[in-house]
Amino acid sequence: MRCCVALRRTFLFLLISLLLFGPSTSLASSAGEPAPFSDYRELPLNRILFPRIGAPALAEPGSKFEVFVAWVAEEVPDPDVASWSASLESLYSEAGSYQLTVESQEFTGDSWRLVLALPGDVQPGLYNLTLFAGGVRYVGPYSVYVLEPGESSLKVAATTESHFSLRRAPGDVAFRESFVDVLNTAQALGVDAFIHLGDLLGNVYDEETFAAFYRLLVRSRVPVFLVQGNADWDTVEHDKYYWDKYLGPIMRYRAEYLWITVEAMNTDTGRVSDELLDRVEADLVGAETPLKVLLVQYPYWQNSPNAQERLPGILTEANVTLVLFGQDGTDEVLEPPDRAVLHIAPKTTHRAVSGGFRLLEISKSGRVRYWDESVPNGLLNVSYLQPNDGSSESMAVRVEYGVSDRDYGLSMFEEDGSLVLTLPVLLKDVGREISVEGADVAWQSRRGGKVVLLLRVEVPPGGDLTVKVLQGEDSIPPTITVYPDVVVKKATLYYDLSDVGVGAESVEFYYSEDNSSWTPCPVKVVEEHPLHYIEATRPVMYYKAVVRDAAGNVGTYYGQIEFPDLGPTQTTQPPAEKGGLTLIAVGVAALAAIAAVSVLLMRRR
Repeated sequence: MRCCVALRRTFLFLLISLLLFGPSTSLASSAGEPAPFSDYRELPLNRILFPRIGAPALAEPGSKFEVFVAWVAEEVPDPDVASWSASLESLYSEAGSYQLTVESQEFTGDSWRLVLALPGDVQPGLYNLTLFAGGVRYVGPYSVYVLEPGESSLKVAATTESHFSLRRAPGDVAFRESFVDVLNTAQALGVDAFIHLGDLLGNVYDEETFAAFYRLLVRSRVPVFLVQGNADWDTVEHDKYYWDKYLGPIMRYRAEYLWITVEAMNTDTGRVSDELLDRVEADLVGAETPLKVLLVQYPYWQNSPNAQERLPGILTEANVTLVLFGQDGTDEVLEPPDRAVLHIAPKTTHRAVSGGFRLLEISKSGRVRYWDESVPNGLLNVSYLQPNDGSSESMAVRVEYGVSDRDYGLSMFEEDGSLVLTLPVLLKDVGREISVEGADVAWQSRRGGKVVLLLRVEVPPGGDLTVKVLQGEDSIPPTITVYPDVVVKKATLYYDLSDVGVGAESVEFYYSEDNSSWTPCPVKVVEEHPLHYIEATRPVMYYKAVVRDAAGNVGTYYGQIEFPDLGPTQTTQPPAEKGGLTLIAVGVAALAAIAAVSVLLMRRR
């Protein structure tokens, strides 16, 4: 039976690969040079085919890059007369916006190929790409990264297998929290690229999960390179093309900078079609940059005889410098003669403490600097206690930095023995005076109804700290919504914390049989993440949640849980003198409608 399943999966992969490469699906074909990405089955959300938020362009002041835009007749009725203009925009740049020069535009029948030139005074950083034509405006969020002029090396953070989902289940909650913190930590270090090597999502088939992951990337301030993993491909096998819509090309793409080419290739579970290998070979051999990097998830030397036979020769012929792969987060380095070229795998983001990301420095000279192991989450962790998207009035950021006798590559970001981090903060501007605690303000601006800050912190080993940015006072307690998952006589307490101030920081749960005397809820650690639960002794049990925020405010809330398997229910009202608020518990049936990423219990080492 396992053989039959494997054969079926191989057939599906090859079939869908052919469909994705077939001429009927082409959205960027041209009589000239082929597009640097695979064909789309579903239009991108913003109509920009390339670059994308998961496949960005690298550029420097005064350089050029290509852009591909899909034609939608309802939006641009007459493509022959459409005249495109373009700009780069960022709230974090001094100018805010830079006009680009459209050096050429070519309509290919279903899309445009544009060549855009940057002005020489563009401030380095990550930008939205905005395109205008015929009254329409398309915005590609954070899809262009401008490096320092003459930049000769890139600092990279690589990770894999986040298995992100919105499900409220023990592993899913841990995976979700851990990935968010890894992304925030890489951002704070100020790496030039964050590379995710597949299995972004945990075998999900709903669009909202993809949209939620997309929103996380839109909040970040680091360019992100994505490649499909087998868990991501599973969604495609169910005829869902949300990856196309929100993230980037499914099968392959090539991002080319002055001296480096990044090629991403979908390897499913090690199965690679000859058609895909042909395209990747053409990309890598044809690339004229001195340094080339290939991104894959599944080891191509497993389960794919054609890739195992062909790819080593392609890597050698094309002078590929580095292959990054991500299956199982093996955190290993494979060098010649074991592999044709240098291969490196990072850790996964699965675990809240032992998971992590790998640091690399890739130089124009062809040198790849790497360390023996990935940075563990338990050593360095950056957590934002509010959504960093301009919707909150205040913000707290928790930085946890432990002590280790190993480097992990963190020395690249140290000064005088302390780790130097930059924390971007984006708040809603309510017109009040801004105060900052625990960090130096490197840059600040008020524009577009937002408060924009770059905060600098120096953290010595073992020097945990909390940075607070406030507009006015924070005196309102945080709140909580609880989602009890009842199985016979055990209830696991999932929850969301919320706060109108700097952000909720922690919660303590207690249970009671009589709604009067309280005992701390037991905690079970699953995937290195704490879960509170109640073992029922009666048909109705009561719980109390004590929630604290980073400003020291405390809110106490009460709720009850029914256990029908233990008999008929009879409730007891809490004593009037107890105070606090009655909490309405949301049942498990409502979970599918919840899209927000949880703010979870702060980890401590």
